Amino acid sequence: MEKKDAREKGYIRYEDFLDFCDEDTLAEWVDGKIERYSPASDAHQDLSDWLTSVLRVYVEAKSWVSYVQPLFR
Repeated sequence: MEKKDAREKGYIRYEDFLDFCDEDTLAEWVDGKIERYSPASDAHQDLSDWLTSVLRVYVEAKSWVSYVQPLFR
């Protein structure tokens, strides 16, 4: 009876969450519930690209190691 009550309230097991999600699913398993979130907006991506450019110029000017932005698109 406890498992049925949990499912009715929207709770799922972690194993079920892993079956539900694939590598492109933007969701997290938080306290037994699926928390979905939206992808980064274009404005967010533009700001990220700009900041990366600024950091790259600064780092290269200081002769530090080069910075490579991770691919999250």
